[in-house]
Amino acid sequence: MGEPYQGFTFGADGGIAPYTFTNPETTGRSNLSDLGLQLSANGKITGTPIKSGSFSFSVRVTGDPVAGFPLNGVFTSFKIEVGSVPFEITTGNLSSGQLNTPYGATLSAHGGTPPYSWSMVSGALPNGLNLSGGTISGTPIKEGNFSFTMLVKDTKGTELAKPFLISIEKSCQCSDGTPCGSCKAGSPPLYCDGTTKTLINNQASCQSSGGQTGGDTPPGGGLTSSGKIPTGKLEVNWPNSPMGTALNDNGKLTDLIKYLYEWGISLGGFAAFIALIIAGFQYLTSAGNAGKMSDAMSRIRSAGLGLVLLFGSFLILNTINPQLTELKMPTLTPGEKAEDLKSVSVETTEEETNCKGATLYSGTYYENPDSSPILLGKTIFSTKREVGSVKLNGNCQLVLYQFSDCTENADSPSAPVSGNTPDVGLNSGGNTLFKCAKLTASSFTIPQPK
Repeated sequence: MGEPYQGFTFGADGGIAPYTFTNPETTGRSNLSDLGLQLSANGKITGTPIKSGSFSFSVRVTGDPVAGFPLNGVFTSFKIEVGSVPFEITTGNLSSGQLNTPYGATLSAHGGTPPYSWSMVSGALPNGLNLSGGTISGTPIKEGNFSFTMLVKDTKGTELAKPFLISIEKSCQCSDGTPCGSCKAGSPPLYCDGTTKTLINNQASCQSSGGQTGGDTPPGGGLTSSGKIPTGKLEVNWPNSPMGTALNDNGKLTDLIKYLYEWGISLGGFAAFIALIIAGFQYLTSAGNAGKMSDAMSRIRSAGLGLVLLFGSFLILNTINPQLTELKMPTLTPGEKAEDLKSVSVETTEEETNCKGATLYSGTYYENPDSSPILLGKTIFSTKREVGSVKLNGNCQLVLYQFSDCTENADSPSAPVSGNTPDVGLNSGGNTLFKCAKLTASSFTIPQPK
């Protein structure tokens, strides 16, 4: 049942050819057409069975009609067995999807009695996807692994259920800018939100694919806000400097400068030393030639002067301040005060705070901005706002409350935001509704010298 019949052709002999085959209606026997099959005039059975079971049917064959010769024909019964196909869901594993990228998958079943109806009995589809008939489609807006169980029912009411899993990953591309799935050797996949496997160098591609930069790693290979080189694997394992400084994935800008500085000092000293050896050899082999001796002495003086300048500058800088040669960021020990500075004041001024306001977005990645920005002070909304992400304009501190009087409890905590963030929802299932926002400035005055 449901599978094309391989075909069978009847034969006959005797009588007067040519022969014509028919499937007459007879009591207690089936018509082949009721089973989804057909009998052609030349005696061949074709078609696709739509019923299962054991069926009897009649076949009549007649020869060339000859008047007054009724024996030129014969009528015989036959039996055909049609096997049933097990009712089953034939869809295997569902493919993974990418964040903010259209997704589509079709569920299929076999056997039973079509047509089928599909429904979801447990779990949930990824946010942004929906089920229509046997097709899952939409644009996922949240990453993660989503488990659910689908139920299929045929026209006779027979039901089957099967669990599925859809994994939604971040928007992805290869490090050379080509789409994921076709990355070449040396160009591993990376994500547009900063969780990369290598340094990203195609910011425009990330923005066009809907990805966002996040964390402490901007796309484009720039420095982070903390002065670190963007995280990610270096594609070349660089050797340590002659003074032991390593260049690794977690290094800061000062580490990179120190690495190059130490190599420069070492290579410069090595070059001057080699020049001294060559000049000395030239002097020893001059064999009394005044011109060669003069050239050799000139090179010895130049190489010696180079070494003096190289190491003299290092000693001078180290004497002035050792941090100039160690290439470390100047720091103050907690609690330590500089002798020439006044105590730090906690007073702030309008100019020093530089807090211009905040913008709320209902979308997780700065989508659907709120029409009215939040200004300094307390703002109470007439209805609860759905906040998925926040952008602060200036040096601000924002706290979102679920109650209109800007209070909180254990069941409804507040959501503090100290910097631009792409996700402020308190619930793992989605965004959180807030009704009150309190925006304050976070700054201090610059200490003034005595």
